[in-house]
Amino acid sequence: MNSKFLIIGALLGICLALGVGIIIGHFAIRKTNTSISSKYAHLTRQADPHNYQTFISSVRAENIETDLRDLTSRPHIAGLPEDLESAQVIEERWKR
Repeated sequence: MNSKFLIIGALLGICLALGVGIIIGHFAIRKTNTSISSKYAHLTRQADPHNYQTFISSVRAENIETDLRDLTSRPHIAGLPEDLESAQVIEERWKR
C-alpha cells in the first residue's frame, strides 16, 4: 500500500512539473509578428534592372566552358592545397 502511494505521488509530481514547465515555456517565449507573406514578398520582389543586366551581360558560354574545365582539373578534397587554390581562384573571379 505504501509503495502504491509513492508511485502515484511520483506520477502526480511528474505531471505537475510537466504542466508548470509548459505554462512557463508558453509565456516566457515571445512570439514575433513577422508573417510568412511578408517574408515571401521580400524574397520574390523584382530585381534591380541594372544589376540584372550586369549579371546577364557577364555570362558567356566560352567563359563557362573555360572555368568549368579549369576548376574540375583540380582535386576537390577538403583540406588539400589544391582545394584552397580552387577557392582562391573562384574568389578572384567573383571580385573582378
